[in-house]
Amino acid sequence: MTNVDIALTIVRSVDAPREIVWSAWTSPEELAGWWWPERFHTTYQVDLREGGAYRFRTIDVAGMGVLAVTGQFETFEPPEFLVYTWRWKEATISSRGSLWSSATSPAARSCISATRAYPRPRSERTTRKAGTIASTGWRDTVTVANGQANS
Repeated sequence: MTNVDIALTIVRSVDAPREIVWSAWTSPEELAGWWWPERFHTTYQVDLREGGAYRFRTIDVAGMGVLAVTGQFETFEPPEFLVYTWRWKEATISSRGSLWSSATSPAARSCISATRAYPRPRSERTTRKAGTIASTGWRDTVTVANGQANS
């Protein structure tokens, strides 16, 4: 990716050990418990290795179509950090791709810091729209993950 000048950072505290938070982000079984709503019947494929790929794909959701996200794991160190690419596929959402990095703190109460770097948008309107969608979606997702870790 070139011309990256926009980033979204979300920081959340999760009352769970880092190993549990790591598993929630990297295990298909754990992802199914919090990522997208159960009614989407999402399949989660994860090949957790450097250069390995992941794919999350829903059924045809009324009003949204098929939602699918793909990416590649760039680098990681369990349970400390995870760096991966993100790209929407087969959806009505247009995406030129982005790079995510997630990290947990060594404290007993894990802190998730997720940063998404975006390619330079085509317009200011696109910037505002992408920022609103991304921040709302990721804030909600991380909030659900926190609730799942605490249950």
